[in-house]
Amino acid sequence: MEAGRTLPRIDGVDRTLRLVLDLDADRAGLTEAVGLLAVAMGDITPAGRPLFAANAAVERPSEAHLALWHLATLLREHRGDGHVVALTDAGLDGCEPHLLRLAVSGLPASSIAPFRGWDDDDWNAAADRLRARGWTDADGAVPPDGRAAHDAVEAATDRLATGPVRALGEDRTARLIDLLDGPARRIGDAGVVPYPNAMGVPRPQVGLE
Repeated sequence: MEAGRTLPRIDGVDRTLRLVLDLDADRAGLTEAVGLLAVAMGDITPAGRPLFAANAAVERPSEAHLALWHLATLLREHRGDGHVVALTDAGLDGCEPHLLRLAVSGLPASSIAPFRGWDDDDWNAAADRLRARGWTDADGAVPPDGRAAHDAVEAATDRLATGPVRALGEDRTARLIDLLDGPARRIGDAGVVPYPNAMGVPRPQVGLE
């Protein structure tokens, strides 16, 4: 690659997945997973979900591993847009939810702060607002009201994300999880996704555990 040239996103994904997956051995499973995810996302409306809508407007790649990545991106952004709706309904701004999640999870600020655009004044002001609402205390712990607020946002996010699962049904959803278990583990084991991470993605677990 020429110095100073930005690698297109899809090319970066292609190179990475070719390094960590056995595309020949996994091809049948990846192709089946693409078919299931296509069903899950096929009738989802983009209304009120701007990041999902933007990604849905991009043509799906033809190769199975890239098609799977594209459809997984749609699934993620569909849930992410719903999460923003839930956060907005709870009266939380962009910075506050990160601090609330850190307080609930016990993760250090360094797991998120370097990947966001706020400075120390922004983080401190957001922490002051959470304390003023009684959602964190002076020691950074989470009182019952703060935990209830956090859990309510997560529950609302889950409700808003059920469309793709309803479209698949229980059996096909379980099958999709099984198909993705091996590739997800190899991606995790390769170290290309750190744990913990700024996205809050947990390390892959076995099956439906």
